[in-house]
Amino acid sequence: MKFMKKLGVIALSLALVISMNTSVFAKASWHDYIGFDGKPGHTWYEAADGKVVGIAKNKWTAKLKTIGWGGVWGAQIFQDVNITKGRKYRIKFKMKSTDINKWVVIKIAKKDKIAYVKWIHLKKGKYTKINETFVAKKNASQIYFGIGGEFGDRDDEKDIYDYLKKRPSDGKSNVAEKSTKILLRKYSLKPATKVKPSKTYCRCGCPYCK
Repeated sequence: MKFMKKLGVIALSLALVISMNTSVFAKASWHDYIGFDGKPGHTWYEAADGKVVGIAKNKWTAKLKTIGWGGVWGAQIFQDVNITKGRKYRIKFKMKSTDINKWVVIKIAKKDKIAYVKWIHLKKGKYTKINETFVAKKNASQIYFGIGGEFGDRDDEKDIYDYLKKRPSDGKSNVAEKSTKILLRKYSLKPATKVKPSKTYCRCGCPYCK
């Protein structure tokens, strides 16, 4: 009987651990596309190879075996958001590339309608901190971090090249075979100002009713 009770306690504890882990990963709604990582359908030979690990609500780590030469979208990590045109938002995070200098782009958009774009040139081994506010130019439903090998020659990236004076490049062509880790830490995206509740009008003779 004691053995059965102990077994029941162990089973309950295990179920609790599984439940806790499930809820944590349910909140960590990051998704990734690494174009040449061997997964079904991921056969874009120009793209990056690697995997994304350590995913949590406010962080992830992309281990890139090769960065590729297919542009930043050859490796991307993305998440659903709810952005309203004309509202002000604050985006905060820090990023690092461990082994090479690396261009990355952050885009908030809904399909081809762009609310926000920012290019960042990460210096090898050093965190770059971002803490800024922006007014959304469009409604948007996703945020994308593009981290693939970038050489400034992609026709399909003209819409984001316009946000730089000079097209970005990670270096000479042999850089495409380089490996690095891209770390995102302390990420948050929130409204910069609180929305004031609408006034409730009544018929009692108060100033609102006059």
